Amino acid sequence: MAEPVRTSQPAGPPSNELPNAGYLLESLVSDVHSLAQHVGTLTTMISASLRPDATWTLRSCRHLVHDDFKPLMLALRFSAQIGLGADVAARLTELCRQVGAAQARVVPMLRFSAASKPQRDQIQTLSVEWRRLASSASATLTTIEPFVHARLDPSYAEDLAALRVFLTQAADPGAGAADAAGIVKAPVLKQRRRVPRIAVNAACSLETPSSTHSARLEDVSRHGFGIVCDALLSAGETVTVTLADGRRLSASVVRSQRPRFGLRLAAPLSDCDPLFAGEARRVS
Repeated sequence: MAEPVRTSQPAGPPSNELPNAGYLLESLVSDVHSLAQHVGTLTTMISASLRPDATWTLRSCRHLVHDDFKPLMLALRFSAQIGLGADVAARLTELCRQVGAAQARVVPMLRFSAASKPQRDQIQTLSVEWRRLASSASATLTTIEPFVHARLDPSYAEDLAALRVFLTQAADPGAGAADAAGIVKAPVLKQRRRVPRIAVNAACSLETPSSTHSARLEDVSRHGFGIVCDALLSAGETVTVTLADGRRLSASVVRSQRPRFGLRLAAPLSDCDPLFAGEARRVS
């Protein structure tokens, strides 16, 4: 199985502080939601490929078969600090393991442009396995529901409910969550950010190829910064942000509403980066 295309930013100076517990919970739940949608989609497509009127094969699913659970597994190491019970962390860890193993069994089916009778029999076996996995994922979402309701923005709870319905449909081959062309009726989630943002108020500098400007970080996520600066920046422009601790991070401008800019980091930060010791807040 191919390794995920995720790289880590240099860790920076050592910090004795763990990331804020609210940030870690929000990040963990975001990854769980992503995993649930992944399981529901792949389960639905495997089942739909067996329809007599199907016009496609599992080859079209090859972009879905990837191991992208490492950030979730990392967050689970802090389950005690987050406030999750050991049993909940164990169930999430086991779900990740099961999904990884199930995906490995899908891989041989991805190279065929048309399925023979023996291959359809194998896909039928896979479909049964994935429908069970979808049911297991739905049950696992139930275990984190109390934490989501009590500690996170209501949109996370609403998305959790929508994903449980999606997984239930995926577990039922007659639910019709995909059509003959493999178009999946996936839920539209309200919380679209994959990771939360942390509100900060930190001085930094921003460097373009031709000039350097004083700036201030407003918020940070693993993948980007919200920054205030008097520079004239255009979307797509590459810049370098120098933090107070001396780190120089490459980024590109994705939102330009001077003096506020949205930057996407060239390489994501670690969940344990010192910048995440602040208070988490949801940024729309």
